[in-house]
This record gives sequence, structure tokens and C-alpha cells, in this order.
Amino acid sequence: MKILILDFDFEIWSEARSYSYIGCHFLYHEFLNHKYDVDIYVFGKRSNFDKNFEIINSIYERKIDYDFALLAMPHINIDQKFLTVLEKICNKIIFIHYESTIYSKTEVSENPKLKERFKFIKKLSKNYQHINYCLASHRLFNEIGLISHFTPGFIPENYKRLNIAIDLNSTKTLFSNTIYNDHRNTYKNMVQKKLEAYNIEMFLPKDDQMLTRKYERFMWIQLNGFFPKDDLFILSKKIISLRGEIWYKYMSHMAQSCAIFSLPSYFKGIPGRVIEASILGLRSYIFIENQEIEFIKKLYNSELVNFINLDDFLNIEKSQLLNNSCKLNSADEYFHYPVKFIESLVK
Repeated sequence: MKILILDFDFEIWSEARSYSYIGCHFLYHEFLNHKYDVDIYVFGKRSNFDKNFEIINSIYERKIDYDFALLAMPHINIDQKFLTVLEKICNKIIFIHYESTIYSKTEVSENPKLKERFKFIKKLSKNYQHINYCLASHRLFNEIGLISHFTPGFIPENYKRLNIAIDLNSTKTLFSNTIYNDHRNTYKNMVQKKLEAYNIEMFLPKDDQMLTRKYERFMWIQLNGFFPKDDLFILSKKIISLRGEIWYKYMSHMAQSCAIFSLPSYFKGIPGRVIEASILGLRSYIFIENQEIEFIKKLYNSELVNFINLDDFLNIEKSQLLNNSCKLNSADEYFHYPVKFIESLVK
């Protein structure tokens, strides 16, 4: 089968590092492993509507017969013109939506763009009811007309063959989040004081600078359109393969920790870094606000993750923090293998 993946990424590594390889990037390699013929294009976060329309139109002009297309959203700058051309390229389109769509007034005031996400989905539903699926990370979209499927997250099928051993004696912990508001910073400071009282070290895995500089150079070339015109996808494939290399090294560093902490976030679900920790067998803590905790626990009923509020965490014992009780085999049962899951949608 022939498929088209329309992915996105950040041009600067300091921003790109927070977007996990197992978000959308690894789908390319997963489908290749299943003997699919895969084309992929990686759009830049800063690429504008006109530039992206030019790219999708160039793909259309190649007249390639695709069985289905995967579109990462809502981060790509696309409009109705873009989607109209995409429908001409392939009449089976799966929107992969890895963001929440329900936000508090405080969150919207901090980031006004958040309120536009659900509006965009609703607009899509008016035109694409009959052909599209939305893989929703938090809220199902059936109520507005899109056929949608909830997925807690995807994992690589061969994750057990990573051969990365965790350090069972580690007393290091990892914070996975960007500090984008004062609220998060307050959480981090309070959690940090608790960990310091237990002599538990916080650390951030180091990046391979040679690989990250290469990544930024590739993304700059991609954004400025300096790739070979006879192969629109060649640079994107190099970018995704580079992402895979960086990810493997990141996972090796992550395995040196005893636990991972995820601060309150706009995203009401299981972040990619927490899924990665589950793959390794590390203990994870996701901090969520009191008013959301019961809903989130019900939605994500998993032994792999500890959903916790700040008050409960501040009373936790050191022995509980260092108890590496994550059940690696459970990851198979809880998260989805993407190829099998997506194949079931397009049959």
C-alpha cells in the first residue's frame, strides 16, 4: 500500500526537543517496517499558509495514487485551500489530533490561540464527515460529525528490542515539561524542594549537539525550499531518521532516572515523555488539578502512570517515590500499535 504522511516539526531544536518522536514522527518508520511504500513531508512550524499550499499543490501535481493520508494537526498552518487539494490527492484522510480541545479561562487567557483548535475541528467536520477520522487525544469528536477514535498514545512495536537497561539504583528524576507560565514554575519549585529534602537529584538528558545542529540545518533547508525538486520528500525522510537517532540517545539518558514528573499542562492526557518512560519501565507522575483528577483517572485507567495532585505528592514517602513498580508488559495492553490501529480504520 502507498501512504502519505504530512507531519510537522519546529525549526529550532530548543523548541523541537519537547515534541516527542513518538508523537507523529515515528509513524514513518513504523509503516516502513510493515512494508508500506511511504512518502512523508515535514512542514515547519513557522511555515505560512501560502508556502504550505505550494507544497501540497506540488505533491498533487505528481499524480501519485495514495491509499490513504495521515495529517498531523492542529500545528500545521493549513486552510480550506490546502484541504481541498489534499482531498484530490487522496479521499481517505486521517487527522491525528494530539492536543486537547477543552481549556480553562485561565489557560485561554495565557494562550488565546488555544480556543481556535476546537473551532478548526468543527469547521473540518462540515466538509469531511464521509471520509475522515480524527484520532483524538482527549475529547471524542463524534458529536460534531467526524468519526473519531480515542487513543491514549502510540508505542513502537519493537520497543522491547531497544535494549536500553534502566538504572535500578538511580536517585535521579526527570522533568519533561517546558515552563510556559508562573503556575507551572510554582509547581516545579515546590516539587523540587520536596525532592531535595529526600536528596533526589533532578536532571535533564543531554542532547547530542552534532545531531541537533544537523537537525536545525536540515529544517532550515526544508523551510527555505532548497531540497531537490525531483524528490520533494528526500529531506523530510532524512529529518525523521535524524529524529529517530536523537530519540534513541534521549531514551538511553532517560533510563538513568528513577522517575519522571510531568507538570500541569494544557494537554489533558498522557504526554509523550511519560509514554517513553512507560516503555522503559520507569515510574511516572502526572500532576493534575484537583477538579480534573477523577475525570482524568477514569479516562486513563492505567497501572503505568501515577495521576497525582500537589498536596498528595507533598505527603509522599521517599520509598514510594523510588519504587520502580511500572509493569513494562502492560504497555502492550494499554497503548496502541499505530499500524494495526490505523489499518483497522481504513479497511
